[in-house]
Amino acid sequence: NVGYVLIGVGALVFIVGLLGCCGSVRESRLLLGLYVFFIILVMGGELAVAMYTVVLGDEWDRSLPNTLKSRLSTYNYTVPQRFEYDLDIVQKQFSCCGIHGPSDFHDNTDYKIYGNRLPSSCCNILSNGICNESDSYRLGCFQIINDNIQLYSKLIVTVGVGIALLELTALIMAVCVCRNTTEEDEFY
Repeated sequence: NVGYVLIGVGALVFIVGLLGCCGSVRESRLLLGLYVFFIILVMGGELAVAMYTVVLGDEWDRSLPNTLKSRLSTYNYTVPQRFEYDLDIVQKQFSCCGIHGPSDFHDNTDYKIYGNRLPSSCCNILSNGICNESDSYRLGCFQIINDNIQLYSKLIVTVGVGIALLELTALIMAVCVCRNTTEEDEFY
């Protein structure tokens, strides 16, 4: 669950920050060494995630639309599951329909059974409670979401670089304090 992961990461960040604060106040080489180790570990993890994102960024554009489109063929109009709920939220929020457009539903069994109707989340205004293709959103959701990611990617990169610079500054300061600590203060 994402919530538990975020709680765990928050607790780890708190502990690492506490190590850094206590290590600098006490001028303890042990605590500062642990702090430096964890900062290097975090920076390495961030670098790995950044490299993974860059390397597999094109894979996102190739494989995800096909995977999602194949899921649309099993989209259940009457007994919605998690995928259906999530897709409905995306379609309503971004005013889009399907992955590439409303025609993505043509292979869906329920689309054919219910007289070529689209899910209600594909339309802003329903005609007699029915979403017809002529009334549906024309754009597919993948392109809209991808455009939003491209729009905010510069901001995400800028914030990431800023955080990395802060971490590097903290790392350098911790190493300087650790090197200036005398042997007699080492275990306090």
